[in-house]
This record gives sequence, structure tokens and C-alpha cells, in this order.
Amino acid sequence: MIIISINLILLSFNKKEKNKRFIIPGLILFLSSIFFILYFLIIQNYINIKYIWPIIGFFPSISLILYYLVSNKKSPHTIIPGIFIGFLSIILLLNTSGLMMIDFISFLLILIALMFVVTGLYIIFHDKFNYLNKQTDNTNIKKK
Repeated sequence: MIIISINLILLSFNKKEKNKRFIIPGLILFLSSIFFILYFLIIQNYINIKYIWPIIGFFPSISLILYYLVSNKKSPHTIIPGIFIGFLSIILLLNTSGLMMIDFISFLLILIALMFVVTGLYIIFHDKFNYLNKQTDNTNIKKK
């Protein structure tokens, strides 16, 4: 699994924009493999998996955020799910470790409501931001 994931990550550093998307599954496989190797060799003796399982949710989050940073097309379609998955993983990790006591159903309802608000704001203001970007691009072209 580690060799396959390293191949996917190396393939993503190709100059073609189409190949950059391979960084997402490559990082997820690589980080998951490293986590499970470390867990079964070292961590298993100290902490039970039922307390740290939300760490696995960080791997897709990290890969989506890194893809956003590496990609030439900065799309909110990759960064927003990455942030939400990371936020969900942090809350679940705090909840399972006992550092924060919150009812999971209440948390999901708050998270779903927050996702609707953010999505609604994006839908409302998306065209205005595109319009402003087009205007600044046109003024830069006229200045040249």
C-alpha cells in the first residue's frame, strides 16, 4: 500500500493539471498506512483505537487541503469539504477522548445547519465575486 501511495503522490507532481488530482488518494493511502503501522507496532500498547479512531478523518482533510494548495485551479469545491472534514474529526477526537462532552446528535444538527449557511452564502455571493474578479482582470488588461 505504501509503494502504491508513493507512486500516486509522485504521479501527482507531474506538470499536467489532470495528474495533480492523484495526490488525494495517494495521501489518504500513505497516511492511513503509516497510521496503522504505527498503531499496531507502538500505539496499541498505550491507547485503545476506540479513543483515537477520528484521526483517520484527518487524512482526507489533509489531502483535500493539500490538493487545493498544489492545484492551479483554486476551487472552493475542494477546500470547503477538507475544512469541514477536519473540523468534524477534531470534534469527534475531543468527544471520544473525553476532553469535550457533547451529544453527537446535537453536534451533527449544528454542523448540518452550519453547512447549509456556508453553502447558502457561497451561492448568494459567488456571482458577485466572479463579477469583481472579471472587472479587475479587465482593468489589468486595459492598463497593459
